[in-house]
Amino acid sequence: MPSPVGHGMIGLSIGLLYAWPRGARIQRMTETLKQQRVPLFLAVLLANLPDVDYVPGILTGDLNAYHHQYTHTLGWVLLVTGGVWLIWRAWRPETGMREAVFVFACLMSHLVADWFTDDGAYPFGIMLWWPFSADYTIAPQHLFPRPIKEDWAEVFTWHNVRVMGIEFLITLPLIPLALMVKRILPSSSRRP
Repeated sequence: MPSPVGHGMIGLSIGLLYAWPRGARIQRMTETLKQQRVPLFLAVLLANLPDVDYVPGILTGDLNAYHHQYTHTLGWVLLVTGGVWLIWRAWRPETGMREAVFVFACLMSHLVADWFTDDGAYPFGIMLWWPFSADYTIAPQHLFPRPIKEDWAEVFTWHNVRVMGIEFLITLPLIPLALMVKRILPSSSRRP
C-alpha cells in the first residue's frame, strides 16, 4: 500500500482545497503556507492515520499482523471523523460540516489509495465496506506499485525508495490542481 509519501501528498492536496484562500496568488505562497500550516499538517496526518494499525504489529514483532483490518474500513473512517469533528467543535464552536467533510476526505483518501495499490499478501485488498461486509476488496487495476514491508529490514530497501518516487510523481499533479481549483473558484462563496 502507498507509503507515507503517497498518502501525505494526497492529504496535502485535500488540505490545500480546504485551507488555501480562494483566489490567493501563488506569489504569496510562502506567507499563505505559514498561515495555513496547522490544517495542512492535520491533512497529512489524517491521510496517514489508518496506518496506525502498524503499531501493534511493530510491538508484537510482525509488522503486518494487524495491517489492513479495521482501520482500513468505512466504519472506522466514520467513527474517527465523528470523534475528530467533536473535538474540533469543542475547541472551536464555529466548526461545521465543512470541517467534517475535510476530515472524512483526508481519512477516506487513505482507503482509496490503498484500494488502488498492488497487494502481494493474502487477504488481498482492504475490508472497505465493514461493518456492512467483512469481505476484502481491491481495485481491478492498480495505480500504485507494491512496497516490500514484511519486516523492518525490507522496509529500508532501494525498491521502496523507487516506489516512493513513483508515488510522489503520481500524486504531485494533485498539488497544482488543488491550487488551480482554489484560484478559479469565486471568492464570494465561502462555503462549498
